[in-house]
Amino acid sequence: MSGTQVQQSSTLVQQPSSAPVSGTGGTSSSGTAAPASGSSAAATTGTPASINAKLRASLRCYTNPPPPGGPPGGSGGGGGGSGPPAGPPQPPLGQPSTGGQAPVAVPADVKAMGGLPAAFNGDHLRADDFIEEVKGFLWLNQDITGYNLPIKKVAFTLTLMHRPQIARWKQDVGNFLDTLDPIHDNIPDIWNQFLHKFVEQYQDSQKENRARAQLENCCMKFPEIDDYIS
Repeated sequence: MSGTQVQQSSTLVQQPSSAPVSGTGGTSSSGTAAPASGSSAAATTGTPASINAKLRASLRCYTNPPPPGGPPGGSGGGGGGSGPPAGPPQPPLGQPSTGGQAPVAVPADVKAMGGLPAAFNGDHLRADDFIEEVKGFLWLNQDITGYNLPIKKVAFTLTLMHRPQIARWKQDVGNFLDTLDPIHDNIPDIWNQFLHKFVEQYQDSQKENRARAQLENCCMKFPEIDDYIS
């Protein structure tokens, strides 16, 4: 090797690569993947993989395990002629893509959506369903001014509580709201404490006993066999 060639080779080695390195790891000039910095793509906020992981973790008890042996498949017969060229490969159905996605901007003129929860009349059998309906309505409209304020959430729930048998409890909570400063006392614990007191007052304390009695008295009756087959 001549002296000129040695000098050119040394220059190439010392020249830094100008290729940008992404947040999830880059590729060196020699083709070897550089180690990723930070968390993996699945743990990155705002990616379909992270959303899917959170959803699957939340619904862990409802997720059916995959069938043994992998997905169904097998060798098929010969096909016809080739069609148009296929586009870029897509992830399998139900699997998130690995690329990041930009959050959807909230419009400025959002109106209240969804139907109002059914009014609560003090029935202990409906207490849990009523609160879940209220939470769902508030969550749906959380980006609307007022619906995400703790004091407003309590006041809104009180407007859905009717019947004379619950008027005293409703009045007591209203008096409690009157003692609060709408600015300095408007903290999330207002809503949490209200939910706790509501459960204490109207929780169905006999729900487990009724469920146990139904299991003990459950028996198959002819000809209603189809009602016991899922």
